[in-house]
Amino acid sequence: MISLDFGLPKLPRMEPHWNEVIQEQNAFHWCQDELRDSAMPKSASMNEEQTQYFTTITNQITNCGPLQPIQPIFIEGKPGHGPLLDAIVTFLRGQDHIVLVVTSTGLAASLYEHDQTAHSMFKIPAIDVHYYPHYVIKLKLIF
Repeated sequence: MISLDFGLPKLPRMEPHWNEVIQEQNAFHWCQDELRDSAMPKSASMNEEQTQYFTTITNQITNCGPLQPIQPIFIEGKPGHGPLLDAIVTFLRGQDHIVLVVTSTGLAASLYEHDQTAHSMFKIPAIDVHYYPHYVIKLKLIF
């Protein structure tokens, strides 16, 4: 199995009636009207560049056919880009799309509803560098 090549644990066997993605979809299904209503003012207050990103990303997802797989989208930005991400997430969840937001820190994950860190979402183990010194990368600064 590929995950063993990297020392990652085997994925647990899922129960036939349990699926985290379905749980995520159901978490927002009951409030779609509210999400659609709150996405409109968010998108209306964007500048031209933000509107272009919003339109490109949401069109890429909403224009896919039912049998066409949607590719994962990686969004990276400096602090202050949160409102754009929030508008995209709110809009897509309001359209009954499953949106999984994965962040690098717990602080960033706390800004959005139902979002997780990469370690939590993908079950990446925390490594104690005292027991695994070969994982430590030493950097030398040259001035």
